[in-house]
Amino acid sequence: MQLNDDGWRLRVSEVTDVLEARRVIQINIAQLAGMRATEEDVRAMDTTLSLLRESVADRQRFMQLDERFQIAMARAAHNQVLLTQVQHLLRQVRLAKDLALRDAPPDESMWALGSLGRLLDAIRSKDLACVVKEMDEHLAYLENIWSEELSHGQRTARALLAHPEPARFTRTRQD
Repeated sequence: MQLNDDGWRLRVSEVTDVLEARRVIQINIAQLAGMRATEEDVRAMDTTLSLLRESVADRQRFMQLDERFQIAMARAAHNQVLLTQVQHLLRQVRLAKDLALRDAPPDESMWALGSLGRLLDAIRSKDLACVVKEMDEHLAYLENIWSEELSHGQRTARALLAHPEPARFTRTRQD
């Protein structure tokens, strides 16, 4: 099975690889943002967070703004190569996220909003341990959904990387 969007294709079997790459890249980007973000960078992320709050009921708009937040965070890392890589990676993640969250209840957006707010607070405070913790939890959310969806013995990115401080967040499914 393939996921398609804007000419991008992703096999469902490749999702674990994409999520693994996302974890490697975005945790490091978050740390760099925590060290390098300027006031202007923080304002850009804060503005996007405000737009996210206004878009909770509009799933497509919310997903676009979530991606915009991730790109603003990558810009705050002040590394053009990483920015280019995360833009490419986010296109692939978009496909997986769209499929995984297609039937998600509205409180899923509220959780993501709170997660990004905590991440921005950590970046703003330059508390790198907190930045890593918040980014880990944010990434674990989609990883956990895919782990549930593909629970046929496939290992998630978290298991593959053996992250030293796994997120304590556990997604509960509402059927």
